[in-house]
Amino acid sequence: MIPTAPLMVGIDPSSDITALLNLGVRQFFAGYLPPAWLESYGAQLSPNRRYRIKEQFTDAAALQSIIKQIHQAGGVFNLTLNTPWSNAQLQPELLVLLDQAETLDVDGVVVGSLSLLEQIKQRGLQSQLILSNLLGVYSLPAAQFLAARYQPSKIVLPRDLSLAEITQIASQTPQMQFEVFLFGDHCRLSEAQCFVEHGYDSVVQQDLCGYAQQKRQHHRRALPDFKPRLLADKEPSAELMQSLAGESLALTDLLDQLDRALFEQDTSQQQRLVARIRVQDTRTPLLRNLLLGYRALNLLAQVPAAADLIPRFQQQLQQVAPDPQTAYFKLDRSGLQAALDTFADLPNITSYKVPMRGRKLLEVLHGLQHSDPQASADFRAQLYATEATP
Repeated sequence: MIPTAPLMVGIDPSSDITALLNLGVRQFFAGYLPPAWLESYGAQLSPNRRYRIKEQFTDAAALQSIIKQIHQAGGVFNLTLNTPWSNAQLQPELLVLLDQAETLDVDGVVVGSLSLLEQIKQRGLQSQLILSNLLGVYSLPAAQFLAARYQPSKIVLPRDLSLAEITQIASQTPQMQFEVFLFGDHCRLSEAQCFVEHGYDSVVQQDLCGYAQQKRQHHRRALPDFKPRLLADKEPSAELMQSLAGESLALTDLLDQLDRALFEQDTSQQQRLVARIRVQDTRTPLLRNLLLGYRALNLLAQVPAAADLIPRFQQQLQQVAPDPQTAYFKLDRSGLQAALDTFADLPNITSYKVPMRGRKLLEVLHGLQHSDPQASADFRAQLYATEATP
């Protein structure tokens, strides 16, 4: 069961605050765009890296009422000003927005750019300062430097850190409070260095990440020695280029190709790849990557010619001890429990969150509280369900 009091939950005007409070949630964050900002920049130039109106509060009175409701329940509310960049024109506007935000009685302000941090350092801040995950605190030295320079009340660690990295940073910076994500990140990009926009109102029907996932775009991986061999030859010959285009026999690459063959319904290619997998030493890679085995089972189950391989993978997977580090990057009950066990040993991790604005957090939490503790759940499907375009 997930303790809800430490959960940091993002909200928007459509959120059911009463239901979340009744569930035990006490920590909230949101973005606010006043009319003057909307008139000048719209939501497409957002100070909090959310770019759709439905994900923003635009009515100060409505937001203040919600903050009051949260405070009456003993909760806290943090405002997000965590855009990772600004310029000479926007900097004064952000400071005006910061002054307006503090009149709303917010408890903390989440900041994501060094330039805004420097401005805050010079002029002070009435609310607590929280360093955003978009600042990219990926190491212990980074945490120590930022903590010393800006004296924040909390640092939010990026979602693509591993449990081991989180443990190192938090355990060796005991005087600093940290916020972390409840599960590891599956994105191909590093969060604090990702500048892919997450959708604009009336500009795109689907953001780039969603498009790539749903359209199942595939690319062919270069061989491991591609760059060294290419750079060593000042004028690459046709023979060299042809040799570099060879096929890797690594299990990960074979599964990538099988995934594509299934999508293209190329049965001859499916049979060829199954034959190659059949002669591979699969036990060694499975010991290093348990998730690889589950992916192999899912793909092989779709190929009739691979029926004899499934018992072999199942037997090998039973011999692999669960790895909490790997489990953290799974959106299921075992992954969440691995994270909770780690965080419980680190008292300065005072909050953790899941991405939820516009998603089904209430249903997920309700299911966790009332379902069989041994049951598995597909949290990816629940949290990242496709939304209707507004």
